[in-house]
Parts: sequence; C-alpha cells; structure tokens
Amino acid sequence: MEAPNQLLKGHQKSDQRKEEGRTAPAIQKNRIEIILEGVE
Repeated sequence: MEAPNQLLKGHQKSDQRKEEGRTAPAIQKNRIEIILEGVE
C-alpha cells in the first residue's frame, strides 16, 4: 500500500516543478519517452 502514497508524492513534486518552471518537466517527459522508446 506504500506505492500509491509514493505516486501521490511524485505528483505533488511535479506540480511544484511546473510552478517553478515549465521547461524542467518538459525535459523530463522527453527523457522518459526516449528511455521507453529505447526499451521497446
């Protein structure tokens, strides 16, 4: 049951990052997409 709590914390952190600057989350999204494409 710890996983859902960690996911919620992650969402809260991402929200804070969006408030600080929207460029950082965009870069992280691109990195995740590239990693997923590499795995496939």
